[in-house]
Amino acid sequence: MRYLSFLVFGFIFFGLVIGARVIGDNPGGRALLTEPKISRTRTMPGSSLYFFKEFRRSIDQALSFGSLSKIRNRLDVLDERLGELHELLVHREASPDEFLSVSGEYQNDLDYIRSKIGASEERALDFSDEFLERTFYHFQIFEKLRWEVPEFRSDVVFLEEKMLETAAFVFGIAGDGAEVDTDIFEKNSLPGLQFLQKFADFLPAAISRARVSAAKQEIVSILRGYYLANELSPTSLVGFLIDEANGDFISRVRAVDVLREGFQDEEMKNQLVFLRQKMFEEVDASLFFEDGVIDDEIERLSSFISELRENDADLSEDLQEKLEKAEFTYDRSLEFYSSGLYDRVFSQLSLTSVTLDSLLLDVSLPSAFFEHSVNSLKNEFESLKGKIDGNGEDGVISEFFHEAEENIAELLVSIGQEVSFDFRLISRTKSILVALREALR
Repeated sequence: MRYLSFLVFGFIFFGLVIGARVIGDNPGGRALLTEPKISRTRTMPGSSLYFFKEFRRSIDQALSFGSLSKIRNRLDVLDERLGELHELLVHREASPDEFLSVSGEYQNDLDYIRSKIGASEERALDFSDEFLERTFYHFQIFEKLRWEVPEFRSDVVFLEEKMLETAAFVFGIAGDGAEVDTDIFEKNSLPGLQFLQKFADFLPAAISRARVSAAKQEIVSILRGYYLANELSPTSLVGFLIDEANGDFISRVRAVDVLREGFQDEEMKNQLVFLRQKMFEEVDASLFFEDGVIDDEIERLSSFISELRENDADLSEDLQEKLEKAEFTYDRSLEFYSSGLYDRVFSQLSLTSVTLDSLLLDVSLPSAFFEHSVNSLKNEFESLKGKIDGNGEDGVISEFFHEAEENIAELLVSIGQEVSFDFRLISRTKSILVALREALR
């Protein structure tokens, strides 16, 4: 009798789970037009093993549908939070406390989405397209806010980067199946290029970065086709781009440089140069030097070039030439930097970035170089560790030791999970090890 009761209870619970699955997929209660796909199994229907496999699969699917529904609801909440932030900032009604409260809720919502995705590749794949489109929308709002409300610029940049980081996490979990849908940038080509350039900096895997680079080239091709199909003059297309050119000044310049690389028409290239000059007329470029934005860009490019040069034996002749071109334009940017020729600094840094971006299309490069660099740091740290342990609790040495240890641990995790390729952290850790070596002499 007890076994019979258990069996009846099991069938009832199984029916409830199936019902939850159908309702979760059809909130309005409409009938499914097609049955959900059932994974192939060699277990014959009717057997107890088949029953329990289907039972477990149904539970997993019900939980998955529930999580996706919660994630999408939280995305709607995120849009509302963004509206609140926009209202507070644009109308100058934001006190620091109010801004911190709303921005804190915005960050909590992003953390919630991240926790619900977890390590589920299937869930991330189902969600990646929609989240990328929402992220692009938020990115455009943040880009406008950072210039309209300069007193809150650093806070806005932090929220923008938090959103980009979360989107990159989703893409990383989704893995090889995640694609960049360029349709969402169809009417926002220049902001789309700006967005993809920033998004690539947060992406976890080299193959994902290569997809972003390919998507950027696709946008350029779309623009080129639009230009040819409508028999536009170069001036007309540039006028269209000027109307789109809101947001981060550096990204705008880099986006125009990507376009210059993509167009063969000399007149078009000249018009894009004109567009560049117009951008500089509208913005006081010296402000970016005061904010440290340019220093960050120089450090980012320097770190990547250094890693490529240290491992250049594996580069093909074509990639060697690209690296030399990147080094040349980077060195020129430093010369102009020391002379205070700000617009020329931007020009050379943009060309450097475009060249390095094309290197990323060789998907094996960043991951191989990154792993080699991290292992080299680990070996060097291990060789110093014995000397460090013998120096007691010296304050400076102890501080350097713990920071280097934490950095290397973080970098090793990055290799195992392919969560980021942080060349700046490598550069920082190298500097710490040099300082340690000097302190131990």
